[in-house]
Amino acid sequence: MEGWQVWDLALACAGQLRIAPSGLVLGFDYGAVLTMAAAHDLPAAVVAVLAPAIEATLVEVVSREQNTLGR
Repeated sequence: MEGWQVWDLALACAGQLRIAPSGLVLGFDYGAVLTMAAAHDLPAAVVAVLAPAIEATLVEVVSREQNTLGR
C-alpha cells in the first residue's frame, strides 16, 4: 500500500464522520471507512491500523478550527 492510496482514502472518507448533536466531530464512521477501503481495493487490516492516526489528526484540526470560530 502506497502513501498516496492512504491519502486518497482519507479524502474519500472526509464525509464519513460521526458528529455529536453539538456539532463536535467525534471521528470516522469506521463501517463506512472500511467499505470505502474495500471499494478502493485496499486491505482492511492496513486501513484499520492507519485510520486511527488519520482520525486523531482530523479531530484535532477540526476541534482547533471550531474553537477559533468560537463554537
